[in-house]
Amino acid sequence: MKRGEVSLTVEVVLSQFWWIFLIKALVALIFGILFLAWPGRTLLALFVLFGIFALTYGFFDVIRAIVLAIRKERWGMVMAMGLVDILIGLILLTHTTGSAAFVLFFFAIIVGVLLIAGGIMDLVSAFETRPKTLALLLGISGLLSIIVGILFIVETLATFYAIMILLGIYLLATGILLIFRALYVRRAYKEYLASQN
Repeated sequence: MKRGEVSLTVEVVLSQFWWIFLIKALVALIFGILFLAWPGRTLLALFVLFGIFALTYGFFDVIRAIVLAIRKERWGMVMAMGLVDILIGLILLTHTTGSAAFVLFFFAIIVGVLLIAGGIMDLVSAFETRPKTLALLLGISGLLSIIVGILFIVETLATFYAIMILLGIYLLATGILLIFRALYVRRAYKEYLASQN
């Protein structure tokens, strides 16, 4: 298969999910605004907000993985990340007891590991993706996730106020990147359809 054909296949496959990227972008933007608007709320609010966010993200990743599996595309990593997101969301929503310091430490470690894993996944996808624009978006998203994940793990004793601010900024940036990603793959698919006529 020629390189151009591989690029076209990647774009066409991804284009099937442009609406999922767009929904995830809107979810990230909404929760980013909520985190920035309520930075001084309690730890319970932090857990509930991020727990719901993780469940929502995981749900859409599981849907995307199922569609990939039906189309006989690689789906394992997407499904794994979706299930991990759902699991973490459930943990955050059901385990809010304990000392404030321990709960915050637990939250920072869990979120940090999750972001680093997701960032590595995006970087791997970026190297395997041929369209340069899409690869660049994936690469930026991956690096951003890894950097923020490391900050969470290193600064595990930071106040929940600082954590909510950091999460808010990260989610806003992620939402913007996902919007560009959704619009790019949608445009690529339209160009592909036009070339077939």
